[in-house]
Amino acid sequence: MNRPLYEVIKKQAHAKLKRFFMPSHAGENISELYESAKYDFTELDFSDNLLNPTGVIKEAEELLAKSYGAADSLIFTCGATSAIRVGLRTLRDECDSILVDGFSHKSVFEAVRNFSFKADVLHREYDAEGFPLRLTADAVERAFEKKRYDALAVTSPDYFGNVLDLENISEVCRKYGAKLFVDESQGAHFAFSSLLPKAAINFADMAVESLHKTMPVYGGGAVLNVKGDGKTARLYRAKFNTSSPSYVVMASIDFARSFYDDFGEEKFKKLKRKVDGIKSVLKDKVRVSDDFSRLVVKANASDLEKAGFYPEMTWGEYCVFILNFQNEKWLDKLTVRMSEQQTYGKPFDGKTLNELKRFDKVISVAGKKEFIDLSRAVGKICAIDIGCYPPGVPVIFEGEKITEEKIEFLKNKNVFNLVNNEICVIMD
Repeated sequence: MNRPLYEVIKKQAHAKLKRFFMPSHAGENISELYESAKYDFTELDFSDNLLNPTGVIKEAEELLAKSYGAADSLIFTCGATSAIRVGLRTLRDECDSILVDGFSHKSVFEAVRNFSFKADVLHREYDAEGFPLRLTADAVERAFEKKRYDALAVTSPDYFGNVLDLENISEVCRKYGAKLFVDESQGAHFAFSSLLPKAAINFADMAVESLHKTMPVYGGGAVLNVKGDGKTARLYRAKFNTSSPSYVVMASIDFARSFYDDFGEEKFKKLKRKVDGIKSVLKDKVRVSDDFSRLVVKANASDLEKAGFYPEMTWGEYCVFILNFQNEKWLDKLTVRMSEQQTYGKPFDGKTLNELKRFDKVISVAGKKEFIDLSRAVGKICAIDIGCYPPGVPVIFEGEKITEEKIEFLKNKNVFNLVNNEICVIMD
């Protein structure tokens, strides 16, 4: 196993160093929470510097690039949000306008605003059960025929394991001279098995991977893959990224990449056999997905949680499960529990979602702000993107007039960008 950063961190963790540097837990296991403290370092002569790597971090990034088929790969420890910010800032040097997939994470829209792109939204439609349909290459081309854009930003896969036709979408982008940016946060594992869709960097100019979502990586571990010269992206990482990255997170990225390089193909084959068995039991309760390790099943989340099974998210009548080599040992019992269920969550109405008025611009608004209860927000101008998480996709955009229908949709959901459960609006 080739894991240079992990091996150095592991070696120094057991070297009984007398630590007079941060982090100030000094590597001591002062309670159960600190069992990993000995692996938590700062920039020292052996540990390299993420913001200008020349040693073991540089080696770890070169191995990531090889695994993904990228020209350059950049590690992040503050999540895919940081990688998205750096990737889009890098694109901004070359691109003035951008077309954004309407089912993008809120961080994409925030970055587009912060870097003053001229941006429009290409909305998706929803099926009868409220799941987003795929953007097609034809839809992208129709948008480009109406208006030229310097770049396109899409999400693939979505939270439900469905991927876009990136090969044909990339051809449309090349035809119109546009860069392709892909948020592949939910598909960081794709590069490690022939049974999974191809990694986005095969088609995109840049692709973001949120490794902690689908690989054994500590929270916040992400990678930005670049098809061309990565120097400008590295410049902006140095500018925007924290100067105190987590070495535990970085070492786990290096370990997970190596582990998946060596065992991913074999273990994904085993996992797929298990998933095929689940589908044969649950049958039409399971939604079709391009990623067999993303299980979307009609299920009752409350009942599952009583039995100790916690899904990644719920969406209408369905639960979404991220399957991996660590949790597959519980799949048999989970399947039995779901096969016995007769009631599910409250269904989404795709027709209602399609009828919600769409906001087609990504804009910033100014003015005096106030925080009010959601029940009083109808008719006000929203001061920040609002939606439910997961999947973190805006339902109400900054600058949009808030409607009763959208407030109703957000009721009893985990709503992001509220403050003390109040929404920020522009005062009249």
